[in-house]
Amino acid sequence: MMSIVGGSGWKEGTTGLWSGDPGKTCYDGFVFNLARSCNHTFKFTFADDYLSADIDVLANLTGPCCPCVPAWFTLPRSLLHFTMKQDLGSTDGTEWTRYNSYLGREPIPYYKLLEVFQPDGTPGRHFEKLAAADPHVLVTF
Repeated sequence: MMSIVGGSGWKEGTTGLWSGDPGKTCYDGFVFNLARSCNHTFKFTFADDYLSADIDVLANLTGPCCPCVPAWFTLPRSLLHFTMKQDLGSTDGTEWTRYNSYLGREPIPYYKLLEVFQPDGTPGRHFEKLAAADPHVLVTF
């Protein structure tokens, strides 16, 4: 499980974390903060070969009314279904493509995930691309 935009609740280590750009419009900022107060969370379920994963969206549906409640409801995949797959030729976990599907439609590519740091903190396979990364994207290790 991974908290996406930080939490408002008592789950230690999530309050105050931010992993995205709150947006350029008032609407984007509203949705971003609503997701934060609902403890928007992803649950990753990897295939047996670890070459792909389903990503389920969890939330606390009481949201702003009781933001201290952890995410407990899984949104149906018929509404939102996110997946990720290792790119062709990548079997070491260093290159992934994330896909989004809304309302049962075909998944479309959303963004790339690249390893810039190895688990031990040393530079990873795509470390040189970090210098060119948009400052509004999530970079974490």
